Amino acid sequence: MANPFYFGIMRGVEEAARTLGLLVIAASSDESGERERELTLALCERRVDGLILVPAADDHSYLLPEMRLGVRIVFLDRPPQGIAADTVLVDNVGGADAATSHLLAQGHRRVAMVGDMPTLYTSLQRLEGYRTALARHGAPYDERLVRLGRHDVAAAERAAEELLALPDPPTAIFAGNNRSTIGVLRASALDGRRIALVG
Repeated sequence: MANPFYFGIMRGVEEAARTLGLLVIAASSDESGERERELTLALCERRVDGLILVPAADDHSYLLPEMRLGVRIVFLDRPPQGIAADTVLVDNVGGADAATSHLLAQGHRRVAMVGDMPTLYTSLQRLEGYRTALARHGAPYDERLVRLGRHDVAAAERAAEELLALPDPPTAIFAGNNRSTIGVLRASALDGRRIALVG
């Protein structure tokens, strides 16, 4: 709920639901598949009309009985696993490719990436877009310039500090989400060095 991306989506859902006379109930799985299942089934027991689910679990077949009973489910930001369901996704690969390509077009050859947990669909998709852009522009992929697993601002800030302390530091950073962007901004401000950034 603290993530501005999801908060913005929730506000839009709430506004649309209000026009239909529906009430929105929100809960957070905190990226735990077990917590997701527990919350989702608890909501279904309370006879909700539908679910908008940002998946954390690696198997969503537990929802098949609920779907057969008529519960409408839409997955958001990540595809479901083990079932076919309506899904709304962002073009993570294309966005990361465009962001990295922008930095490379500005003449940067050492472009780093700071991103979220490597187990997340969105994080892996953004890494793929980053690598695709590097390859297309003839820039080498250097795993020393990639820092995944940075789920909050403080961890992203530490990752950027590590990158800026390298003997041959990057001149640009692609931040894979809003929390990573804030962390990189903080680290670069403390470092005092100007660095190109796309988040």
